[in-house]
Amino acid sequence: MPKTIVRHLAYLFYLGVLILPILVLDHEAALIRPFRDQLSSYIALIALNILLLEFFLSGRIRFLSRHLGLDWILQTHQLFARVALAFLVIHPFIYSLPNHPNHSPGPATSEYLGMNGAGLISGIAALIALIAIVALALGREEAKMRYETWRFTHMLLAVIVSALGLYHVLAVGFYIQQQTLQIYYLGLGVLATLSLAWTYILKPLTQSREAYAITKIENITSQQFLLTIKKLSGSLPQIQPGQYLWLKYGSSKPYPENPFSIALVNHEQKEMSLLIKVVGDFTAQLQQARIGERIYIDAAYGDFAQQALNSEKPIVMIAGGIGLAPFLSVLSKAKEIAFKNKIHFIYGNRLEDQIIDITKLIQLADLKSFTIETIVNEPTAAYTGLCGMIDLNNIQTSLQKAQLNPKECLFFICGPSAMIDATEAALEQLAVPLAQIDAEKFQYNLAAHTPRTQATLARCLIGTLLIIAVSVWRSLS
Repeated sequence: MPKTIVRHLAYLFYLGVLILPILVLDHEAALIRPFRDQLSSYIALIALNILLLEFFLSGRIRFLSRHLGLDWILQTHQLFARVALAFLVIHPFIYSLPNHPNHSPGPATSEYLGMNGAGLISGIAALIALIAIVALALGREEAKMRYETWRFTHMLLAVIVSALGLYHVLAVGFYIQQQTLQIYYLGLGVLATLSLAWTYILKPLTQSREAYAITKIENITSQQFLLTIKKLSGSLPQIQPGQYLWLKYGSSKPYPENPFSIALVNHEQKEMSLLIKVVGDFTAQLQQARIGERIYIDAAYGDFAQQALNSEKPIVMIAGGIGLAPFLSVLSKAKEIAFKNKIHFIYGNRLEDQIIDITKLIQLADLKSFTIETIVNEPTAAYTGLCGMIDLNNIQTSLQKAQLNPKECLFFICGPSAMIDATEAALEQLAVPLAQIDAEKFQYNLAAHTPRTQATLARCLIGTLLIIAVSVWRSLS
């Protein structure tokens, strides 16, 4: 089944789960409250549902990652966290019923709200923590927060928000007094807790028994190196071209842990290689590691470029800098299966000495239809290739030299987020359908005017409006 259809079906299923609580509650009992109070309670219940489901949209569930892709999962995770925040900010102002008098506090009824004491404080605290989560996610790069610090803070705040939010709903909610909803939310809370326990407790314990050892560290350029690791016992996990893994160095404890694309795999030797750029403390430590030191991984995730080698269309790969890494595994597989279709590789770097000679890593002589074009932003006088950024003019020039019609090609893009956004915008100007573009990135600039961003925002907006419409309908009916 085409990826687009799978994602559409998954999105409809996700929306159905979000509105499930307001569909299964005893609607007859709900009719005794005014419209505004019903609507406010409904969007609050949906917001809590979103927050608890966020634990399953973190990209760490391998099945979802392989079938829906990292980009779709993270987009949904990020956008609906903002939807939940908007619902939770708005919902207190929609209520029309008065609160219980201070001298006579009590649970929510058909005539009074139950906003008192710990229930009220927990709701305010959860909202503040959620605002902090969204703010840190949006401003992490500007604040120059270390990735490991942000990831731990994000997880900790998410637990606090969910726990306080669940307590708030149980303490002051009106509809949560129905046993069906209590079972649903408590069950979902337990599942969210188990997902965290699996990722941060149980999985590290299993990883400690499946260690890898560093067998080679090869400096490819001044800032990029190839890390080769070998599994000490058992076979390598199932790995598809273009996938990535989570890596820990020296210990299987939950932190620090970083994602890296898998560049090369040798199942016979039980080895895999990762192409890594030194960009911080963690990668610098890996570059200086000693042969034989232990590595622990969680693999493999993602579905980037999965359809590349199953297509009859010409393939265009566009890499910016270290974005080369996942393409190495795809090209290696293409060589293995004697892929016959045209593969054109556009490879951009800031400096000429950052260009990696792919043929030194993979023998590509068997790929008769493989061509490569390098683009350097700050070239030397001796450089003879294309100069500047990976932009419309350079992409168009490169495709013309390769005698490719962009409308007939499949495009795969990997690199810095800004580069991916710019490339997708350029391909839009070349009239390339969005369905023929696949990209992988871990950070999203939702302000970027690209076809993918516009489609993502439209999908989220339609889904949000549908949720509101169902909430209004249930409040009026």
